[in-house]
Amino acid sequence: MKIIREATPSEFIKKAIILVIGTAIMALGCSCYYLSNAGVNNVGADPTGVFMIGVHIQLSRLVTIEYGTTMILINASLFVFLLIFKRKFLYFGTLVNALLLGTFINVFNDLLRWMFPSGFPLPLHYMLPVIGTLLMGISLVIDLAISWGGWVIDCVIRWLYEAAKKLPYKAVFWLLYVFFIATGLLMGGSVGYGTIVAAVFTGIVFDVLRQPLQKAVRAIFRLPPLEPV
Repeated sequence: MKIIREATPSEFIKKAIILVIGTAIMALGCSCYYLSNAGVNNVGADPTGVFMIGVHIQLSRLVTIEYGTTMILINASLFVFLLIFKRKFLYFGTLVNALLLGTFINVFNDLLRWMFPSGFPLPLHYMLPVIGTLLMGISLVIDLAISWGGWVIDCVIRWLYEAAKKLPYKAVFWLLYVFFIATGLLMGGSVGYGTIVAAVFTGIVFDVLRQPLQKAVRAIFRLPPLEPV
């Protein structure tokens, strides 16, 4: 795992704060996907969420477990796997995300249920995947703004891309999405219009916001601009 060595303690602290904010935003997006599939009006989760929800459904039949805790178990397992076999893809931010994402999801799930004890109004319920997609795109840009590594799933995609050798990156990305959706469905996850929204528009949100949001984040925290790639 790549250890972070920032130029100053101040810069390290600033980036740590940004990392936690980005992880919290991602968690809120995950909560929107998850809660849009609670009850009878399932609108479909994002492709990764379909898998995560499916695993959660199966685990819940064995033990009482919160969705965010399921996420922690899956992310931690993937992190340990990569730590053993492909640690070059892991960063400090990947570890923090693996440990905090599920915790924040549990907090936001409880908070949103407290705010809407009778469930979301139907229009808002159907907007949750859109809100989740926007938040996910924002969180990915924030992660990139500090270059500390992101979600464990991103590291898995990079590992698979390297292993596949001849397959384009986008092909590996979509094949993994198909795997998540197929296995998630088998375990009880839901696919719907929310899945399509997430699959199609997360990348678009990321591309549109990448430059302006990165610059804004680094300017707010008084970090030097990123070197052009």
